Amino acid sequence: DYGGGLDRLIRAPSPDATAKFPTRLSETGIFVSTPKHLVEPGLIPYSVIAPAWADGASAQRYIGLPGEARIDYTSSGGWNFPNGTVLVQTLALERSAGDPASRRRIETRLLTRQQGQWVGYSYRWGDDQTDATLVGANGENLELEIQATGASGGRRRQTWRFPSRAECMACHSRAANFVLGLSELQMNTTHDYGRVRDNQLRTLQHLGLFTSPLPRPPADLAHLVNPYDATPDLQARARSYLHANCSVCHVGAGGGNSKLELAYSTPRDQMNLIEARPQHDTFGINNAMLVAPGDPERSILYQRLVRRGRGQMPPLVIATVDEQAVTLFRDWIRALPPLQHFIRDWKMDDLLPRLAEIQRGRSFEAGRQAFRQTGCSQCHRFAGDGGSVGPDLTGVGQRLSPRDILESILLPSKVIAEGYATTEIETRSGEFFSGRVEREDNRVVVLRPLSAFEPTVTIRKTDIRERTLSKISNMPAGIANTLRQDQILDLLAYLISDGDSNAAAFHLVRSIQPTRSTR
Repeated sequence: DYGGGLDRLIRAPSPDATAKFPTRLSETGIFVSTPKHLVEPGLIPYSVIAPAWADGASAQRYIGLPGEARIDYTSSGGWNFPNGTVLVQTLALERSAGDPASRRRIETRLLTRQQGQWVGYSYRWGDDQTDATLVGANGENLELEIQATGASGGRRRQTWRFPSRAECMACHSRAANFVLGLSELQMNTTHDYGRVRDNQLRTLQHLGLFTSPLPRPPADLAHLVNPYDATPDLQARARSYLHANCSVCHVGAGGGNSKLELAYSTPRDQMNLIEARPQHDTFGINNAMLVAPGDPERSILYQRLVRRGRGQMPPLVIATVDEQAVTLFRDWIRALPPLQHFIRDWKMDDLLPRLAEIQRGRSFEAGRQAFRQTGCSQCHRFAGDGGSVGPDLTGVGQRLSPRDILESILLPSKVIAEGYATTEIETRSGEFFSGRVEREDNRVVVLRPLSAFEPTVTIRKTDIRERTLSKISNMPAGIANTLRQDQILDLLAYLISDGDSNAAAFHLVRSIQPTRSTR
C-alpha cells in the first residue's frame, strides 16, 4: 500500500451472512428516543478540539463499544477499536444563520466496525425531526434554503451532500487508521458530560476503556488547538486546521502525489508546503506557490480554500466556503517571513548575453539546488527522480537548445509540450470541465482533472458545446525570480548535462598564463 506495507486478500462473507442494515435510525438501537435525540446510556459523548469543516453544521458525537470491549490507545494517529464498535455523529444546521434556536438535524453518520472492516452509513433526518432514513449507497443531495443577512433577498441556497459509502471511506482511510477525531491530538481536552466536566482522556481511562494506562498525564500529552479560537497563535491554529481537514489524505501513506505532509506533528521544513511549487492547477497565477509567504493571493492553498467546484479543498462533500478559515489562512500567510527573496522579474534579454557561459565553469551543486528550489523536481522526472505531472526532462539537452530551455523556464506558456496542455470543455448544459485528456474515442472524452484527488470525468462528445486547449501552462511563470543570474546559468548547465556532475560544463576553466621570454 502507500505506506509500504504488505497486505493479503481474504474472502469477504457472503451478503447473506450479514444482517441487513436498519433503514431507519430508530431501528439501530442507538437511541432511547430518536425524536429527542437521546442515546442509550452505554454510549459515551465526546468532542474534538479542531472540528473538520462540515458546511457550517455543528456536531454531536458518541462512542459505542460492545460488551466489555476496550480501546487500543496510541499516541500517534487514530485509535484502534474492536469489532462491533459504532461511532455516531449527528450534524445540525442553523436554518437562520446566526440563530442557534433555528438549528435542525440534517444527517446522522454511523461508522461501524464489522468483521474487521470499517463501513460508513448516512441517515437523512425528516422535516418533522422524529426519525431519519438510510441514504442509498451512492449518496444524495439535499437543496436547502438558509435565511442569511447579506444574501440576495435575505436567503441563500445551499446544497447538502449525504456522502456515498465510497466517499465516506475516502476520508476514513487506512492512512488515517479509519477513525478521524478519536486520537490523542483531538481528544486531549475537557468535555462537558452534563453533571461533570473533565478531560476526555482521563475520563475514558477512569472508565477502564483503554487496554493500557495513558503514557503520561493528559497535561503532558500533545493536543491541537481550536482554529476558530483567536487566542492561540496563528501557526498553531493553521496547523490544527490543516491536521483536521487535510492530513487525512496529505500524509506519507495518503493518496495522491502532491507530496504534502500536513499532520500536526510534521516539522515545518518537512511539510513540502512553504514556498513549494504546485504540482497541479495553478489557476493561472504568476509565480504560484503552495504557500507564498506574505502573499495569500499567490498561495494555491489559500486559493483552494476560497474556491468551490474545480480545485476546491477539501475535494469531497463540502459545498460552502469556510469564511473563518479563509481569514485565518490569509492572516497566517501574510505573517510568514519569506524563505526565499525576490531577486528580479527575469527576461530573456537579461540572460541571453551570458548564455555561452553555461559551457564551462558552472557549479553542479548550485544547479541541482536551483532545480529543487524552483520546484522543478515536484513535477518533472529528471536524473532518475522527480514527479510525473510535467514532461520528463531526461535528455532535454539533446532535444532542445539552451535558448529554448531558458525560454521554457521564463515563459512556460509560450510553448506547451504536446500532451500536457489543459483541455477545457463546456457542455450543452453549461457545465465546465478541465484537465488532461486521459482517453478518447469516437463517443467520449475522459479527462483527468489537475487535482490528484478528483476522479476522472467522462463526457459524451454529443454533450460538448465547445472544446479548447488552454494557452496557459500548468507550470507557473516566475519560478526563476528568486534565483540570481549565476544560479539560473547553473540550472541550465545542470539540465543540459542531464544531471551528470562529470560533464564538461562543471569543469573549471583554467586561465593560461603567457610564458615570459628568457631573451
